[in-house]
Amino acid sequence: MVKVASSLVPPETALALARAFRAADYPWDVELPDNSLDDNLRIEGFTARRTAVDRTGYSDGGFDSSDPMSGNAAIGVSLEPAEILVKSLRLSRTSPWSGTWSSDKSDREVCRYDSWSTRRNDDYDSRELSRYDTAVCGERLAIDAEALARVLEKLGDDLLVVVKMKNFRGEIYARINEEDGEESSSVGAYVLRRDGTVEDANGKAAGTWLPDGQGHRG
Repeated sequence: MVKVASSLVPPETALALARAFRAADYPWDVELPDNSLDDNLRIEGFTARRTAVDRTGYSDGGFDSSDPMSGNAAIGVSLEPAEILVKSLRLSRTSPWSGTWSSDKSDREVCRYDSWSTRRNDDYDSRELSRYDTAVCGERLAIDAEALARVLEKLGDDLLVVVKMKNFRGEIYARINEEDGEESSSVGAYVLRRDGTVEDANGKAAGTWLPDGQGHRG
C-alpha cells in the first residue's frame, strides 16, 4: 500500500516537520490534514494547511455507482481541492459530474481526480478471502505544476509531500484478524520549494519539480 499526502507549510518549519514524520514510531499513526473540520494541523508549533478534502462517502457516484466494469474503484469524486486552492486559483468544476477543475482565468484544466481498480466487485466474496491476492486500486488528485507555483508564491508557503509505504505478507484473513503475518512500513518526506527545487527531510537536494526558470525565489 502506498499513500501520498501533501500540505502547505511555512518554509522555515518545513524540514523540521518532514523530519518529524520520518521519526514517528509508526508513520501511519500520523496524518496530514485532509477532511477535518479545521483546515490546519498544529502539533508542537507546526502548522500545515490541507491541499485536498476527502469526500469519501459524501460523493454522488452517478453512473459509476452502477457501472459493472468499475471494479473496486472509488465511486464518484472522493478527493477535491481544498478551499484554499479553490480561492487562490479561483477554481470551479468543469461540470457537476466531472472530476476536473479549471480557473475562471482560463479554460485549461488545473486539477483532476482519477480512480482505478483491477479488482472485481466480488473479490471480497468469502471464497476469495483465504487466497493470496494481488490487485491494484487507488485514486489521486493532481494539480498543474504552474498553478501550484502560483499558489506557493501567493501564500508564501512550500509544499510538504509525505510518501508512506506498507507491505503485508500473509493471507487476507490474517490481516483482518491481526494474526500471523509480516508487516513492514516506511515513510519518505520531501519539501517542494517555491523556487522549483525539491529537498529531502535532511535538507539535501532531491531534484526539481519545475522546469528551469519557472520557479520563484522568496
